[in-house]
Amino acid sequence: MDRIYLDNNATTQVDPRVVNKVVEAMSRDYGNPSSPHALGRSAAAILDSGREIISSMINCEPEEIFFFSGGTEANNSAVRGAAECEHSVRKAVIFSAVEHPCVKGVYFKYLKSHGYPGGPVSCDANGVVSLDSFIAAIQKHQDESGPGIALVSLMHANNETGVIQPIEETGRICAEQNITFHSDGVQSFGKIPVDVKRMNLGMFGASSHKIHGPKGAGFLYIRKGTHFSPTFFGGHQQGGVRVGTEAVPALAGFFEACRIASQEMTGEAERVGLLRNRFEEIVTDKLPESRINGGAVSRVPGTTNMTFPGVAARELIPMLDEMGVTASAGSACANSRLQKNTASPVLAAMGLSDSDSLSSVRFSFGRFNTIVEAEIAAGIVVRAVELLK
Repeated sequence: MDRIYLDNNATTQVDPRVVNKVVEAMSRDYGNPSSPHALGRSAAAILDSGREIISSMINCEPEEIFFFSGGTEANNSAVRGAAECEHSVRKAVIFSAVEHPCVKGVYFKYLKSHGYPGGPVSCDANGVVSLDSFIAAIQKHQDESGPGIALVSLMHANNETGVIQPIEETGRICAEQNITFHSDGVQSFGKIPVDVKRMNLGMFGASSHKIHGPKGAGFLYIRKGTHFSPTFFGGHQQGGVRVGTEAVPALAGFFEACRIASQEMTGEAERVGLLRNRFEEIVTDKLPESRINGGAVSRVPGTTNMTFPGVAARELIPMLDEMGVTASAGSACANSRLQKNTASPVLAAMGLSDSDSLSSVRFSFGRFNTIVEAEIAAGIVVRAVELLK
């Protein structure tokens, strides 16, 4: 039996159409896009066309798109760039308790130790952030004695559960207070619609390899007029926002992945959602004690996070791998977390016990999965869980 890959939130199989664009850029358009000669201009034209494609997908201007090496660098740069742009005062950075480490890690591992106030706000049992908590945190730091707020950050869709956050509502709150609002869109871009104007976003980061593009490419939208301090220094590329020679082959592949996603998003979201739903239907029918984390609210189509009480995920995931199903416990760092028997911060924020968190597995479907695979994988999961009970 061929392996059934259900870890598409970690990374995706590169679409063959994308591979062709990468090879073409490597073999034909290999000039430095900053060079004035024909090969350089050809490479620069690829970047210009990519800005047009992405800006049309998220409703912004092409010159508001800046290229990075992926979601982590883009989101890191957004958080640091907003916080450090005012050197005379350290303003607060507010984010949700369910953020990816590429956002909250910037605060806990860097900004907090440098004296920046702020911190996480809570979510409910479904993993949806509390707007009241955001409002309370904003009021705390916006009053006359507070330092003010450099940034509010809220991911669009969670990487572990797929839960979609109230971006538009949070954006309105931030706009009313004239606060820069950032969203990590790594798990939503190319899967569900994004409109940065309607969402009142000042910054939005995304990654190529989550939408069947190559690794090593991503972008950060920065609205005109948004205060931003660059993290890196060197050349003149991209107006100094992100210096260094652009990775044209990876970006060419990313742009093709964006073009495909833009054209096929609606139909693909419906199809992938049906796969996820069928998988959940079979598993929960055969294992009625299993639970879907965040299943009562809107999620991106391909993601499910399931708890199998009394079954250790660190034993279940390797067994599934041996049986031909690839899954994970969450983000890329989750494997080391599981080996240390440490619960998921996302699931903990949702109120799950350590025991239930350590019994939870994420399954994420993508473009190349089929209904037959979903049904076979569900049966394998049921058998594996029963063996480990």
